[in-house]
Parts: sequence; C-alpha cells; structure tokens
Amino acid sequence: MTTTFSNKIETWAAVAYVLVGLAGSGCSRTTSGAEPKRAPDVEVVPVEQRDIPVYREWIGVLDGMVNAAIRAQVTGYLVRQTYSEGSFVKKGQLLFEIDARPFQPAVEQANGQLAHNQRDLAFQFSHTIGDEHHIYIYSGRSSCIMPMNISGKGDKG
Repeated sequence: MTTTFSNKIETWAAVAYVLVGLAGSGCSRTTSGAEPKRAPDVEVVPVEQRDIPVYREWIGVLDGMVNAAIRAQVTGYLVRQTYSEGSFVKKGQLLFEIDARPFQPAVEQANGQLAHNQRDLAFQFSHTIGDEHHIYIYSGRSSCIMPMNISGKGDKG
C-alpha cells in the first residue's frame, strides 16, 4: 500500500514541478528586441448618399413564349448568321446564309434546261391563225396539229 502512496506523491510532484516551470517562464521581465507594432493607417472619406447597383448571378435556362425548331432545307456550310441570339424574328426573315458554291452547277443546269424548254415552247407557238394557236406535237414518227385557244375569248370549235 505504501508503494501506491509513494507513486501518487511522485506523480503530484512532477505535475507541480511542470506548473512552476511554466509559470516562471511566462513571468520573466526581459523584453525581446522587436519594435512595438504601429497602429494601422485608417483612411477617412466623406459620406455621400447614392444608389449602388446590386449584381446577382444565377444559373438557369430561359424558355421563350414561342420556340421554333430551325431546320435547314438543304445541307451546307454556314456563311453567316443574320440575327442575334435572343432577338425577335419575323416569319420569312432570312436567318442563315449557306455557301452557294456546291449548288451552283445544279442552278446552271436548271437555267439551261429552262432556256431549252422556253425555246421549244416558242417554236411550238410560232404558227398562228387568228386568235387560235396551233401546237405542233411530235411523237417520234408522226406529228399532228392541235388547235388551242389561249386568247381567253372562249373556245372555237
């Protein structure tokens, strides 16, 4: 029983020694060589009343009253966009311009076919008798003449 009592005394003595050492080190009168800290500079401005804008940022998706799916009728490379995002557009307004170079040969071929057909039509309507025009129809081996009234004055029979 004496050994437990002596162990307790030794433990308390060690704790007291540590506390006295800590208290003694904090109470020394020696000062360090550092200068005392300066007070911070404080700027003073006159007070004025004014509106300050409030900025807020949100993440979201906007949906218009009327949304239209825009699909191209032909494929191609976009040359320019003629409207700005979020602006109002009208029915029939040009929205995009597509590069015309890939389509140019088809347009020239169609124009050539149109000129050819117009020449044939002018030849077919070249024979005139009064208000009645005769159309020459060629069916390969034989030809026939069909009277056709294009004057708008009624049929002549």
